[in-house]
Amino acid sequence: MTTTLVTPPTAPGARPFVGHALQLAFRPLEFITGLPAFGDVVCIRLGRRQAYVVCSPDAVHHLLTDDRTFDKGGPVYDRGRELGGDGLLTCQRTLHRRQRRLVQPAFHKEQLARYASIMVEQATAEIGTWRDGDVIDVNARMLHITNRIAARAFFSSDLVRIRAEELCDLMVVYFAGLYWRYLDPTGLVTRLPLPANRRYQHAVHEIHAATAEIIKSYRAGGTDHGDMLSMLLSARDEEGGTLSDAEIHDQVLQFFLAGTSPAAATLSWALHLLSTRPELTRRLETEVETALESGPLGWDALPRLALTRAVILEALRIHPPAWLFSRIATCDTELAGCSVPAGSSVFYSAYLSHHHPALPGEDSECAPERWLHGGETQPARGTYVPFGGGARKCIGDEFALVEDTLVLALITARCRLEPMPGKPVQPVPRATMRPSAFTTRIHQRRN
Repeated sequence: MTTTLVTPPTAPGARPFVGHALQLAFRPLEFITGLPAFGDVVCIRLGRRQAYVVCSPDAVHHLLTDDRTFDKGGPVYDRGRELGGDGLLTCQRTLHRRQRRLVQPAFHKEQLARYASIMVEQATAEIGTWRDGDVIDVNARMLHITNRIAARAFFSSDLVRIRAEELCDLMVVYFAGLYWRYLDPTGLVTRLPLPANRRYQHAVHEIHAATAEIIKSYRAGGTDHGDMLSMLLSARDEEGGTLSDAEIHDQVLQFFLAGTSPAAATLSWALHLLSTRPELTRRLETEVETALESGPLGWDALPRLALTRAVILEALRIHPPAWLFSRIATCDTELAGCSVPAGSSVFYSAYLSHHHPALPGEDSECAPERWLHGGETQPARGTYVPFGGGARKCIGDEFALVEDTLVLALITARCRLEPMPGKPVQPVPRATMRPSAFTTRIHQRRN
């Protein structure tokens, strides 16, 4: 019996020349979460180009697990390749398996334990500068912490420390301009000689130059520093093959991108959740104090920080930093009963998946308990995808969870954050979805 495929409906509100780019630019979450009303797969336009948005959880699961049909591609990954080339996070399926095998040792449990000590060291150094009564910009402080962690976990050699710190600053400029390039797939606007475009292009050029210089320095030194770059330089596959300098260059940049702004946004959202829930804060403080009775916070303390990790998982569910991704259809195919032509860009949104209108109303509430006690109430498939899914699920997901769990525990052990009066904190969905201006006063709990 032949199934009749339908043409996906087109979202209303497209404007001449720009399509739906204005909705995605100025009210993206409202636009994305309104699309399920029109179907499980909905057609949108970016400029004059047509794309599809996958709206139902089952269709998202299909999209993520069938990477032969839906390969990495589309505006998000095309723009990502401008900086990260064909690294593991953006490469097409034919390159993925070899790269994953070579890169995997950098994320093994033993290596994560080494990174954990760096996470604790760098976070403790930053938190140690906070004084009772200080008012801090939470977004800026969390980004500073994750930048320091990434710089030391990836490049621990003192010889490249200055260049690594420069990379952190340049990444901030890169992220600021990235989302607008998603919405301009032809590049017409982003090629104009505007100050923002010049800053972006300068940042991309300098990021490449700094990364190449760091790799060259490591090659010349020949020393294993036990960091991620050393792991990539020494990686061998079954046939003795290694990663070329160009491949290492791409991997380093992509992991550095993934390990800075998204991790910082997750921490900011977790702290925001706690700042509005005193009872949850008290429970977290109790857990951290109990964990400290058995030893310092670090890799060995992670099993004692179940609620802390659950708060991070819940922050990722409510406000996933990586909220919009794309794929490319490699052939004429179908998705949720709709026809999708070969070469089509197909978007999915983790934010939409986590807040789908068909989900129970309580799924909009903060409930870290869903991740405890064996996870009996964990979300169904396709409704929790902060790190993607299938064979292309983010290889650094556990690195991110370890980092955010330890940093949140260290902050909780040291102080409590009191939100300052002002505008309500709102999501700012760009390349990474972070909170809007979020300032707090520090109340120290222990020295």
